[in-house]
Amino acid sequence: MGNEIIHAKPCSLLLGVTEKALKGGVGLDQAFARGIDEIDAVVALIDHRAVSVFALLQGLFGLNALLELLLQGEVKVRVVQGDGCQLPKSTEDIDLFFAEGYTGSGDNYFEEWILLLNTNTDPSRLTIDYLLASGETVRKEYVIPGRQRFTISVDQEVGEGQEVSAHIRSELPIVAERAMYFIYEGVWPGGHNGMAVTGARNDWYLAEGFTGYESSQFDEWILVANENSLPAAVTVTYMFPDGSTRDVAHTAPARGRLTISADSDVGEGQEVSAHIHADRPVVVERAMYFDYLDKWEGGHNCLGSSTPTDRLYFAEGYTGNPGSQFETWLLVQNTSSDTKTAVIDYILSSGDIITQELELPPSSRSTVYVNDVLQQESLEFSIRITCKDGSPVLLAERAMYFSYTGSMGVAQGGHDVAGY
Repeated sequence: MGNEIIHAKPCSLLLGVTEKALKGGVGLDQAFARGIDEIDAVVALIDHRAVSVFALLQGLFGLNALLELLLQGEVKVRVVQGDGCQLPKSTEDIDLFFAEGYTGSGDNYFEEWILLLNTNTDPSRLTIDYLLASGETVRKEYVIPGRQRFTISVDQEVGEGQEVSAHIRSELPIVAERAMYFIYEGVWPGGHNGMAVTGARNDWYLAEGFTGYESSQFDEWILVANENSLPAAVTVTYMFPDGSTRDVAHTAPARGRLTISADSDVGEGQEVSAHIHADRPVVVERAMYFDYLDKWEGGHNCLGSSTPTDRLYFAEGYTGNPGSQFETWLLVQNTSSDTKTAVIDYILSSGDIITQELELPPSSRSTVYVNDVLQQESLEFSIRITCKDGSPVLLAERAMYFSYTGSMGVAQGGHDVAGY
């Protein structure tokens, strides 16, 4: 398999951007940050590994090596139609957002932490605007010493019982994550973690969504951060397995946080994907809390995806065994108004590939229970999803629920991630 670079927006080739960066006397990572040729997301697949191009540019493989591959023609460049995207970043930035956040109240115990890393030698001053559901903004200022980790208790900053988004502005580029620990409604314990996103936009997509039923309870929440000075009209288009859709209108308060209960919008027992459109740029995440099949409790969180594509990758996947049970689900969203076919390759640790073709109705959500497809215990696998006709219309997430047996005993819960 050759090396491949995937661009998520029509633009000049990477080599052209490299040339501009070098002629301009700036680093290539800075060139990207400044929007040269408006490349919003680049993912490299090097030796079968999905690697952030920002890591490439900051020395993981080296700029010279990347240029050499380009010049030798060993890197294929494929442009995918779309309008760009904002992705969670694994490198530093000065402007970062979180849509989700909750400090809990009563029997609904939550603790929220924002974790910051300053890799610079100098201290960095930063401001965090905490955007509350009321439209009130709580502004706090901090100084992170150079080359240090900094921990913020959001509960202490805004008090209990607050549904809260956050906008971080830093003098120097930093890294940010958010961790939340909970006993949801006083009964389901767990935790989840999220990376910051680099900017707001008008459209977001969520491939996963489930509102649960009596023997497998789920609560789904869509979280919207609106930092604009005016309210944002937000339309959630829910997409169902049969291709039917439902539009539900909401309003995100100015400089505030909107919390949407998908259970209230569509009712219980619904498997849904969602397209969230706002008339002003916003940030979107989704949180789900569950008692999976009445046996494994927990919660997971996922940042919205910004741009459909023609292929997606997942490195993780496992079918489990009686001693350490895992159940893997693949959730696929077809954003097109036409029926499409997804080609799903399950790439095993043995090197074998098992291929499945899945018909996707127009504007739909499709659910694959991977354990049933592979029909074998203890399989470790990765996943590649491709739209058969090459259309950039797909989004996908992978959810896994487990009762893991390790050296510390038994841990139960679940996690979810969007495809890359």
